[in-house]
Amino acid sequence: MLSLKFIIGLLILILSFHILTTINHWYWTYPWLDIPMHFLGGFWVAMVFLYFWRSAHISIGAGRLSTPAVDTALRSRFADSNFVGDQARRTSESCRTKHGKIANSFILLILVLSFVALIGVFWEFYEFLYDVLISSRGYSGFARLGAADMIGDLFFDLLGGLTFLIICRIMNLNNNKTIQ
Repeated sequence: MLSLKFIIGLLILILSFHILTTINHWYWTYPWLDIPMHFLGGFWVAMVFLYFWRSAHISIGAGRLSTPAVDTALRSRFADSNFVGDQARRTSESCRTKHGKIANSFILLILVLSFVALIGVFWEFYEFLYDVLISSRGYSGFARLGAADMIGDLFFDLLGGLTFLIICRIMNLNNNKTIQ
């Protein structure tokens, strides 16, 4: 599900529909079309985030506190105390437990939804600038319908991102492991 071709294909589909609805004034004729578009946008942004997260092999709490060079330097600095080794071992063990996996999943949830919210806010800035620079000059449509519309848009962005994470959890994308 997280292939680059699928991600780009979904982006092309979303952008094509957005352009089509803007050109044909469907957003203004059918205001409810904004809801599934924001949902799909949030879904897509979460997908992109998780794709790059997994591509970079980033794993929060995988038991690795630092690089081997830093570990060696710290061990030599604290030769009398085995604090660094003990701390790394305890952290590694706790992350392999059920609670460590739940904590990692919760952190990933927060990161994904934060990224979705950030991109959603940027999109709202785009809608505002579209309204100020294009619509106010007599060109097609209007983007800003007020604060209630903006909050609804951000809600559906987040709902789309959360839905993607739930689907990932159900499909168990990490080959019978917790999503990390």
